[in-house]
Amino acid sequence: MSSFSRNLTDRGIILSTTPHRETDIRVDFFSKTQGRISCYANGAQRSKKRFMGSLETTFHIEAILDRHPSGYTLRECRVVQSYFQMRRSLRHIQSAFYMTYVCQKSLAFGQPNPELFDVLDNSLLALCQDTPLSEILHTFENNYLEVEGIQPERPGRFSQLFESYTGAILPSLSHT
Repeated sequence: MSSFSRNLTDRGIILSTTPHRETDIRVDFFSKTQGRISCYANGAQRSKKRFMGSLETTFHIEAILDRHPSGYTLRECRVVQSYFQMRRSLRHIQSAFYMTYVCQKSLAFGQPNPELFDVLDNSLLALCQDTPLSEILHTFENNYLEVEGIQPERPGRFSQLFESYTGAILPSLSHT
């Protein structure tokens, strides 16, 4: 067996999780230093003690990863920030998922983007405050455009700018 495997400890915000095979979970997270990382949490669907509810989208985690030639395995993690206060309304949760989706579709694997990380982190923190939701979303979208260097010749809707930049379709936020 190769001795390539090495441990890496990093912090990041979970962008998404997906069940993989019968017992594993694929975790896509955004590290300030490493960029977007995809890793597998082996046995995470079966063992509730090992990750103890720490694999939730939007959670800021500290992760210990094993790096292999084929990718990363999440060995263990702990929650640094759960942004729990944003769970006070469905609109806040939906907005958090919207922001993580925007970042996920904009990031290349392994390409650091510390400015965008800070935009996401600050926006998730703002969702925990009493700031009006429309103001948080407007600030997030404007900061995103600035960080990504998207300077439209004429103002447009964020969804149009995002879709032409990433090629991904932006989900709409309900206004209920």
